[in-house]
Amino acid sequence: MKKLGQMWVVCTGASAKLLIAIYTYRDSRSKVTAEELLGSYDGIVQTDGLGSYGSGEYLHAGCWSHARRKFVDSMPKNDKNSKAAKAVEIIDRAFALEREARKANVPPEKILEMRQKEVRPIIEEFYSFIGILRPSKGSHLGAAVTYALNQKDKLLLFLDHPEVEMTNNLAERTVKPFVIDRKNFLFSATDKGADASALFMSVIETAKRNGLNVFGYLSYLMWFFLRGAKHLQKNSLTASCRGVLLCLKPATEHIIRSLKTWLRLSDSFSSTVFHSNWQYFTHSNSQ
Repeated sequence: MKKLGQMWVVCTGASAKLLIAIYTYRDSRSKVTAEELLGSYDGIVQTDGLGSYGSGEYLHAGCWSHARRKFVDSMPKNDKNSKAAKAVEIIDRAFALEREARKANVPPEKILEMRQKEVRPIIEEFYSFIGILRPSKGSHLGAAVTYALNQKDKLLLFLDHPEVEMTNNLAERTVKPFVIDRKNFLFSATDKGADASALFMSVIETAKRNGLNVFGYLSYLMWFFLRGAKHLQKNSLTASCRGVLLCLKPATEHIIRSLKTWLRLSDSFSSTVFHSNWQYFTHSNSQ
């Protein structure tokens, strides 16, 4: 019997000193899981607006890519003068300013100044515009307007925090490798298999974020932790592979425990933005 679980990801923001990506498998996307992942962290968490987030002490930032996407989905084909198209055009002006600032490596204090003087008026124009719209109940445009209004406080938060990006695209990109891999392995046979996937994805993606050669890094881990493995049979490939897995799994578990400990040190991450996302995962109903 198959069931759907969720693969969660929490990663540090692009400006963080420690570039970390943690994948966690759970059988639900409930508030309890979000609380477990974020612990006592009291900085800023940027998400797609999922209702499971927001019960902690942290500030909750929204994602303008999600808001924009909903208006794009509600645009009539070949109608560049539609209300949805107008909303997208306003959002794109704000995105353009952000891209230019990031491209020019503008320092945080200048980004904050730019946002207050140039971006804020654009965002205010956007909310003034959608505030007078009266979309049909149940329409795509109605859903887009409702999302933007309900997420307003979260979507405005980036204006006063230069370390916060306009979007949660970093988490989207971080979860994408899992989505691609899922198309290949389709599902895990057990809950433990899903946990193992999360474990190794965390090590691999964290290595990638820090510019490491992933193959070389995993090879080093195997070499380092296999040095003391007395039980390996030199002429047995099967035994050697088992030994690699037996030794590498505790190694990766130790690495993940260390990464999670760093994530929970609020003093170290008081100015760090965490991005979070999740994806469905199919697996067996067995343990």
